[in-house]
Amino acid sequence: MKKLTLFLIVLFVAKANAQIQVKINDKPIAANATVAAGEIKKMVLNLAKPVVLKPNSVGKARLYVELLGTDNKVIEGYTYEKEGNNELDGLLKNVKNTYTVYQEGGENKTFGFTLNAPPTLKAVLEQASTNPINKLVKVKVSLMFSDKTIDAFGVVHYGYRYDLLPVFQFNIKNENTDGSIALLEVGSTFSSATATQVKYVRQEKYKGFFYDQVNPIFTNNDVVKCHLEGEKYYATLLFNLIDTKNKTQDECLADLKNSLETFLRSMSNQCNKNISRDLPSVTFSDWDKVIPCSVNDKIVIPSLDGKSNKSYLTETILKPADLGQLKGLKFNSIVTKPNCGFTSGGTWGYANIYFLKHPKNNKQIIMVFATKQEVKETVETAKAAEDRINLFLSAQKF
Repeated sequence: MKKLTLFLIVLFVAKANAQIQVKINDKPIAANATVAAGEIKKMVLNLAKPVVLKPNSVGKARLYVELLGTDNKVIEGYTYEKEGNNELDGLLKNVKNTYTVYQEGGENKTFGFTLNAPPTLKAVLEQASTNPINKLVKVKVSLMFSDKTIDAFGVVHYGYRYDLLPVFQFNIKNENTDGSIALLEVGSTFSSATATQVKYVRQEKYKGFFYDQVNPIFTNNDVVKCHLEGEKYYATLLFNLIDTKNKTQDECLADLKNSLETFLRSMSNQCNKNISRDLPSVTFSDWDKVIPCSVNDKIVIPSLDGKSNKSYLTETILKPADLGQLKGLKFNSIVTKPNCGFTSGGTWGYANIYFLKHPKNNKQIIMVFATKQEVKETVETAKAAEDRINLFLSAQKF
């Protein structure tokens, strides 16, 4: 029955010869045409010819816009769905129906996102342009349908998505002419000279970063991943915007400083029972998304290990950061394994954490962190990583 229904639907659609039409700046474009990203002020979809489908079909209709790089990996997807009886009629029969993907000055209100990208097509393309494989973006527009069935237990099932119309494809030339790259959620750009260090930038939304629960220290803002890559190095920086709420930036910095320093001292003395019992109680899950540590994977900041440094309580941990337009606090250190339990010491890697006042928004702190687990790390290589990160942060323009 499903196959017969599908055959009848496809037959009626084919006879009606309906087509997907894409308009850029209110002008229809031809299939396989190439348009420049900077010229797109408006992008809408409609269906050029009316279609009435028979028989009535129960299921889900899906109008989908897919953006792909030259590697055929999805950059972003925009989805508009209708569900019910013969919902395809709602998409097809009225030639006046238009579906706005992008309009300059506003966010997309019609389509839902497939991924967690920025809210506008322009922002998606700007972000994608940081990766050379996205200098030409393929856009595929399709109309699909899934049959809906309900089994004997009342469970709803949707069948395979079938293309009801030929996929409409065109290209967007997405070259960045001035060589600058934008960290869109952060609100900064950096120059082409610095861009030579950057492999790509991707903005992702985490809920409590790598865990399901919401981290109480951080926020639900998008986290920006920026990948620095040189001839002999690779580092991933994560940017997170922390809302100060009812505090000033300085008050928020002070709270973050106290929380992180308390955690680092406690973390570095997990094996030192005589010391750890006198330290303030710390919930490790608040910070182990930044510096991964656990009962079974203990790590140490050498200068905060009470066994090897008797002055660990007075050790300066977070230091002032003055990085171009960014001012605040920073922590940079090599990380080692402790000599306790089943571990026998040695190098774990390095950690770099920054709390920086947002230059254009006094209600936000920009948190930047980069940790790398590498047993061959040395004090010298960790310092080189810190210098590269400092150079990159100093190049940010707001």
